This record gives sequence, C-alpha cells and structure tokens, in this order.
Amino acid sequence: MSEQGGEGTRFAMSFFCGHMVAAIDGGRWVLDTGSPASFGLQPMLRIAGESIPVAPAYMGLDADSLSRLIGGEVKGLMGADVLNRFDVVFDARPDCMQLQCHGAAFELDGMALSLDSVLGVPLVQVKIDGEPHSMFFDTGASISYFQGDGLDQHPSLGVVSDFYPGVGSFQTGTWRLPVQVGEQALSLRVGQLPGLLGMTLALAGAAGIVGNELCVGRRVGYFARRARLVLA
Repeated sequence: MSEQGGEGTRFAMSFFCGHMVAAIDGGRWVLDTGSPASFGLQPMLRIAGESIPVAPAYMGLDADSLSRLIGGEVKGLMGADVLNRFDVVFDARPDCMQLQCHGAAFELDGMALSLDSVLGVPLVQVKIDGEPHSMFFDTGASISYFQGDGLDQHPSLGVVSDFYPGVGSFQTGTWRLPVQVGEQALSLRVGQLPGLLGMTLALAGAAGIVGNELCVGRRVGYFARRARLVLA
C-alpha cells in the first residue's frame, strides 16, 4: 500500500527476517542501498510519479532465490539504482515504520553526514577505536562488517549465517563493537566477510559495511543525489 502526498510517496515498512522491506504493489521488496541494481518478479516499479524498469535477476540472484536465502517470501529487491533517484527517508521508529520517497528535494532535521559512492553504493565515514574508516552504508545487510583486527577482543554475539550476491551463503562470528558515526556513539553487531568478498571491499576502499542496524528506532534521510545522510 502506498500514499502520495505532500511528504512524498509513502510505503509501509518493516523488518522481515532481519531485512528492511517495504510493501509495494502487494508484495515485500527488500530495501538495499548496498546493491547497485534492483531486480524482481515484475518488470516495472512505480514510485513518486516515476516508472522504473527492473531486471528479473542480478548476479544470479532473483526473487525466488532471494526469498529462500532470507527465509520468507519477497517480490524483489530495490537497490541503489532506484533509491538513488529520490530523497529517501527510512522511518524505522516502532510506531510508524515507513519508507518515504520524494521526487523533489526534502529536508530532514538531524545530524548530516557526507557520502561518497562506488558504483552508486554509498560510503560513510565512521570511527572505530578512534581511527577513521570508510564503510559502505548497506540497508540490505542485517548485520555490519569490519575487516580490521581485534574483533575478538569485544563481546561475542555468536555465529550467524548470511549471504551476498555472487558469493552465496557463508557463516561468520559476530561481536558487539562500538562505532562512532558522526557525533553519535553506536553499538553494532559486527562480523567479518569471507576472504574474496572482504578483498573486494578493500579494493573499493572500504573497511567494512554499516548495516541496517543503523536505522533501527530512528529516521534516516538517504539523500544520494546530494551525497548526504541524515540521522534524525
């Protein structure tokens, strides 16, 4: 269900099997700033007055295989190629979970951070143990990742299973890691990516991934057209 109004096009949003999803055209779509491309069961997405073509698959992953990996049925994945067209607000407060897409520029009060990008995927600057690092901001990631040393010095949160397009499923230990994003001190569940995927991040100049835990309980303005991220 969607609603068009002065605050843009709004969709019901929720956390589903650890992933941020929006209810669009009668089905769940994973919201994934970390994927350069969208894909789904239908060939077109209609958002904020635009009709945007969507491929049936990306890097061997389609809606059916994504549903199996997640553990619940989804209609597709909305990646950076779609989300970056708009000013987007992920409102993950418990009483009003919603996705807002604005065709025109939208302002959100809060702490503003600069974004860089690689292939349209956003990069945000964080500090870990006082050291600056560039990390991908990936709303499609249910946990965060850090490829640096010393994770095992932090509280262990156990082993989890995850997956990435082109890599498939893998397991990683996780730890509770203090991460400073702008002026905010956060505590994120962090794992380590398997070798090839970790190397790919390093080649892109990233030390890891900030996942959708950043959005929990808050409003996040993702304004890729203006290279800004706002934490409200």
